[in-house]
Amino acid sequence: MKQNRRSILRSIAGLTGVAGLSTAGIQSVKAAGDYPQWDPDTVYTDGDRVVHDAHIWEAKWWTKGDEPSADANMWKGIEPADNAGDPPTAAFDVSATFVQPGTEVTCDASASTGDLSSYEWDFGDGTTGTGLTTAHAYDATGDYTISLTVTDADGNTADATRNLTVDADGVPSANPIPDSVFAPYVDMMLEDQLSLAANVEAAGTKYFTLAFVLADGNGDPAWAGSQKVGEPSNWLDVGTQLTELRDQHGGEVIVSFGGLNGTYLAEATTSASELKDAYATVVDTYDLTYIDFDEESLISRDEESIRRRNEALVMLQDEYPDLHVSYTLPVMPSGLPGHSSNDVLFVLEDAVSKGVELDAVNLMVMDYGADIEPNAENAISAAESVHKQLGDLYPNKSASERWSMLGLTPMIGVNDIGGTFYQEDARQVLDFAQNHDLRLLSFWELVRDNGKGDKLYESTLIEQEPFEFSSLFNPFTTNQ
Repeated sequence: MKQNRRSILRSIAGLTGVAGLSTAGIQSVKAAGDYPQWDPDTVYTDGDRVVHDAHIWEAKWWTKGDEPSADANMWKGIEPADNAGDPPTAAFDVSATFVQPGTEVTCDASASTGDLSSYEWDFGDGTTGTGLTTAHAYDATGDYTISLTVTDADGNTADATRNLTVDADGVPSANPIPDSVFAPYVDMMLEDQLSLAANVEAAGTKYFTLAFVLADGNGDPAWAGSQKVGEPSNWLDVGTQLTELRDQHGGEVIVSFGGLNGTYLAEATTSASELKDAYATVVDTYDLTYIDFDEESLISRDEESIRRRNEALVMLQDEYPDLHVSYTLPVMPSGLPGHSSNDVLFVLEDAVSKGVELDAVNLMVMDYGADIEPNAENAISAAESVHKQLGDLYPNKSASERWSMLGLTPMIGVNDIGGTFYQEDARQVLDFAQNHDLRLLSFWELVRDNGKGDKLYESTLIEQEPFEFSSLFNPFTTNQ
């Protein structure tokens, strides 16, 4: 499964946004007449300026349709459009709202507006700071209120506050994942999507598969290989999203490692024990009970990394006996390819031989090739074929036990290399999954579950209601 062009733009925007924090909001600007009015149908990128609601706004990164406001983190307010007379406004972003003691939190007041001369911060623990941006770490656990007071050149002031929780456990304890669960994929590096908590009401599920953790330049776990796990930015805070999902909705996530692009953690080290520690870092940071490995890159070129990963997973499961592990694998209607240049079956054969306890084998029932439709019939054929293959790998498991190990993940709507998975296909796949007590249903990906837009990365490109595929798959989850 893929990251699209916006994933790359998002990563670049995050880096440039941080680099520009020290000067944002205090530079001189042109008159309002030199900037266009904001247009919801226009694409804006880092540095573009517009006029909206009597203020000048500057885009922090790629955005389209996001209305400029003090609460929109993709925009920063520069000053009133008439450049005079209006009182200042105070607004700020924090890099995280749920952290562990000693974790540094960055506060950024770029969203404040007016001809500002000073920024005064009160962190709620007896310490203060100044400046457009500032950073602070809390020593003790508890709930804190961060306050900002801005003052303009005429001495007028404005205030804003944000709440923050410091907890030694980082994020709340994980919630149980049902025995049969629908958990659509969410690419955490895409900006055009709701938060996990907001998606609960919109999509109707409270379980999600988060994609993808890879290795950064230092070989450490990082979202898309660019944002280090446990170090949130001002535009992506997975820990806070998890807190909201767990506390507000009793929801839970599966974190997926790998994907189509980037460097896998198993490639970034030659030591199985070090690799185990890298996986453990992610498990501990987010208090996970379920992790997935989306294998699309190593199967055709690096069996040694596959072996190393399986060795690490055995050690990881020894250390975390309640941790569930799944593999997400490319498949054909005839089953998992084996013993060729695309030896997918080897991934499972090696895992079984080393003693990895697999909770599920999740099949990517999509993108088979130009001549094979990604429809329900072929998805079901793939499940039936792999069920037989699991019989060879697990001769002591019953037929029902092997069915309960399977997951199915189609690409909804139009697929990358042709063919279409329609709503009727979803109904047939759901019926099959329920009748055979499969472990998992998912799809690629949640932000595409709509009929709007003309690009594959933002839409199914078929006629549908918003979140229609989610509503079709939701009944699969038990005890929702």
